[in-house]
Amino acid sequence: MTAQHSVTTQASLPSTSAADERFNTSAGRKDFWRATVSCWLGTAMEYADFALYVLAAGIIFGDVFFPEQTPAMALLASFATWSVGFIARPIGALFFGWLGDRKGRKVVMVTTIILMGASTTLIGLIPSYASIGIWAPACLVLLRFSQGFGAGAELSGGTVMLGEYAPVRRRGLVSSVIALGSNSGTLLASLV
Repeated sequence: MTAQHSVTTQASLPSTSAADERFNTSAGRKDFWRATVSCWLGTAMEYADFALYVLAAGIIFGDVFFPEQTPAMALLASFATWSVGFIARPIGALFFGWLGDRKGRKVVMVTTIILMGASTTLIGLIPSYASIGIWAPACLVLLRFSQGFGAGAELSGGTVMLGEYAPVRRRGLVSSVIALGSNSGTLLASLV
């Protein structure tokens, strides 16, 4: 047998990985489905939040957080606070990627989900400009940064986590659930 034939034969054999072995157990399949649904739902809620924020920014945030500005400037300021979340995303992805390599992806996923949820809740609790003045838009910007910081890690972390749970031959398909979640969230926000 030649060396070339040996390499070809070995490459065509199905490889067994830890993910495949884990998936072949009932507990492994349960964990796989739990991770898949959690990543889909988390991404859907994140994107629904971002899309709903745009709606609120366009309709009411100008009056609530920037009442001393002209309507056009208040609208621009509302959308500027929205963009802060996108500026924070790559920073969060780098930071939490580094942290995930040291502490584990599960710790990072739980942390970012809590960060996103707490930031979203606190945005809903910010008093208006009439109540606390300049602190209202300052809190809004800080919380939007916090949301974006957490969101940057959720997408990449969720994709990596799904790839780790998925059987080897289905990693690409399973990891695409993250994209399905983002589209589901945008659809949900559009329905709202």
